[in-house]
Amino acid sequence: MLREIREQLNCLAGRKPYTGEMLREIQRMNAIDWTYSCLHLGGSEITKEMVGNIIDGQFVVEATIEDHRLVERLEDTLKEGISLLEMDYDLDERVLERLGQKFFADGRTNWRRGNPLNLEYNFTPVYSKDIPEQIQELFRWLYSDDVSPEIAANPLLRAAYLHNRFLEISPCDDYCEEMACIIMHYYLMQKGYPPFVLRFSREEYRQAVVAYLKKNDISLFYSCLERSLYNKLEVVIQITAESEERH
Repeated sequence: MLREIREQLNCLAGRKPYTGEMLREIQRMNAIDWTYSCLHLGGSEITKEMVGNIIDGQFVVEATIEDHRLVERLEDTLKEGISLLEMDYDLDERVLERLGQKFFADGRTNWRRGNPLNLEYNFTPVYSKDIPEQIQELFRWLYSDDVSPEIAANPLLRAAYLHNRFLEISPCDDYCEEMACIIMHYYLMQKGYPPFVLRFSREEYRQAVVAYLKKNDISLFYSCLERSLYNKLEVVIQITAESEERH
């Protein structure tokens, strides 16, 4: 499917530049996908439609006040990510800090201090004292050429490992799934891919993460990532084709 995804990107590249109306439609869709994907992986019950309504400036009575705040913070995180990408910033500790400052309500910059058992995935993350070194090593690996040929040739696979290795470190006391999703999307946007919704149920997501943490098996997570991105690009191809037909 990776070959088909690359063909989709080439198809879309040939349709640029988009009209102002089309560009705004795609940007709105990307904001919804970025926000909903992060919330969904974090266990939120908010729907994609509700996210879209909040992004459009509506107050959604079915959503909590905290839901509205999280959507707003994730929107700000996306804007910060786009700004950093425009300045060609690779993902590193400074970028992670700036993204975290936009996402966390208290603008925190400190790492987890305790060493709790993660009950969701039934594993103990790295010791708190090792977090800075582990995060530094993760970002070094992300842009390293010293990887297997399979990973070197496939940014989607590297992004899948990035997400799961971040959860393996679990550097934050909370919202680790959301931050893992944020940095995964940041890296993929750097490589030319749009934000998309990882189409996991909560249980499927848990099983995919556990498969990696317990067996170093990335296949469940990667398959969903690849399929979800393919579906997102198909939607963009469809709406840009309709735009071309109207013009």
